[in-house]
Amino acid sequence: ARTAAEFSVPFLGAIPVDPQVVIGGDAGQPYLVSQQDSPAVTAFAALLDQVEKGLAQRISLQTVNPAADCGCGDSCNPETCDC
Repeated sequence: ARTAAEFSVPFLGAIPVDPQVVIGGDAGQPYLVSQQDSPAVTAFAALLDQVEKGLAQRISLQTVNPAADCGCGDSCNPETCDC
């Protein structure tokens, strides 16, 4: 949380240390995607929800302007980037 505040980025959440995560990894059975209802699984799901919401927001705000991306200005042919 402190690092997120320091860099002015959203704090997505914290995942508690759970020994079952290591045990599941060693057994080849990812614990965090199991059907268990533990604090670690719940926190991981909440973190993923925050990431998905943030990505959806960024995608909806993003505009695509091939001419600006090309560097040629308004006279650009975005298919060939011929200036």
